[in-house]
Amino acid sequence: MDDRLTSLKAMLDKTSALVAACTEDQLRLPTPCGDFDVEALVEHIAVWIQVFDAAVNEQALEFDPATHRVGKERPEAFARAARSIMVGLQERGYDRPMTMTSDPVPGEFILNMLLMEYVGHGWDLSTAVSTPSPYSDDEAAVALSAAQAIIQPQYRGTGMFDHEIAVLADTSPIDQLVAFLGRNPEWEAPVAPD
Repeated sequence: MDDRLTSLKAMLDKTSALVAACTEDQLRLPTPCGDFDVEALVEHIAVWIQVFDAAVNEQALEFDPATHRVGKERPEAFARAARSIMVGLQERGYDRPMTMTSDPVPGEFILNMLLMEYVGHGWDLSTAVSTPSPYSDDEAAVALSAAQAIIQPQYRGTGMFDHEIAVLADTSPIDQLVAFLGRNPEWEAPVAPD
């Protein structure tokens, strides 16, 4: 198997475990990801993994990602779609066009999105619930390389991606990734007023 696919499987397995571990009392916690609380973030993660699954497996998307809700089935939906993505990529490869929500894009772009998205949002989730990030330095470095391949300056500050945050060169790969995505690696939940 392609090294990036091996990395992706490990990343998706770890993100799946984070989603499954979320408890009811954590759902209203804030996250480093803009306006998302934990519930909205996990919902976003669970909806969009299904969009990627449809693209990878050349299936028609049967819902509108902007309005679709997964609800309490989020852990199962994520795990099922992640498995299906891996089968699709292993059997069909990614050297082919894939369609997410409108026009076809190169499969390489979709792979890079997957590598970036689920480590970035996995970090958001683990940070929000005060759990150490489960991703290895190698996985974070692969995700960073994928992000650098697709996030162009014109996407910054548009609602898609915040501006990159400067970090030291010897910062850990996961902190380099989240800073590149526009998150503060030192983020802490705001303290609620008494």
